[in-house]
Amino acid sequence: MIPTYSISGASLTPFYDSDASCAKEHGRILVAQTVAVQPMAALTKDDLADLPTRACRYERHRPESTLLYQIIQEHWPRFQEHLAHQGKQLPAYVVQEFEAFMACGRLDRGFLRVQCQSCHAERLVAFSCRKRGFCPSCGARRMADSAAHLVDRDAGPYVFPDRPARQWVLSVPYQLRYLFAAKPQVITKVLAIVHRVISTWLIKRAGLAVKSGAQSGAVTLLQHFGSALNA
Repeated sequence: MIPTYSISGASLTPFYDSDASCAKEHGRILVAQTVAVQPMAALTKDDLADLPTRACRYERHRPESTLLYQIIQEHWPRFQEHLAHQGKQLPAYVVQEFEAFMACGRLDRGFLRVQCQSCHAERLVAFSCRKRGFCPSCGARRMADSAAHLVDRDAGPYVFPDRPARQWVLSVPYQLRYLFAAKPQVITKVLAIVHRVISTWLIKRAGLAVKSGAQSGAVTLLQHFGSALNA
């Protein structure tokens, strides 16, 4: 018996599903859920007009077919053994990034079973790692969501006003990069200093005084790797 869930409105009702056919096809199931989806017949013409054509079709991400996944899958265990023989080990956050990436998008590591209430068609949606390291799928999704949140006026409330913006790039020495990796809370204090310096310069360039109450806004995006994908 596989414990699953049915979502109806705001309530979450657990039940047990004896149909384990998906388990035979996809192997061991760590987490299985059934999510009730609103049928297309319940949508109005206006709702359907707002739906992008490509959004009506779901295509499962298959990370195991990508070259990056295959390389890491082959060499990651061997690399860990090599470090262990030398009495060395990677930082915990590095190991977590790799392990999470290996489980991202894999049905055998957990999934949602989505079912349409109208035609009862089902889809298996694998869990994603949602990490901020080097996962291409989660990184692209976060990039698209962040861009829409900042500038997409059709997606809802946005951050950037319809005014000119300037980009500033700050590259820190390697010694500070190691410090930031070990103590992420330090980054917040450093960014506050950087923003204060840039904001003061912009206010003075505008011919105003800092004491006048003039303010500037900023959006900060961190990049933890170089052009060679080195951390």
